[in-house]
Amino acid sequence: MIYTGDTEKYNEIVNYRTLLEILLIRAIQDKINREKKFKGLR
Repeated sequence: MIYTGDTEKYNEIVNYRTLLEILLIRAIQDKINREKKFKGLR
């Protein structure tokens, strides 16, 4: 038997991780873009 409470909790954790990964990827991309612009200015 599957408990719906556990499933909901698991989904929340998965969504939270996905959100963190998206934010992390965006932050890294922003950093790379800034470094490219900075090198381009020199």
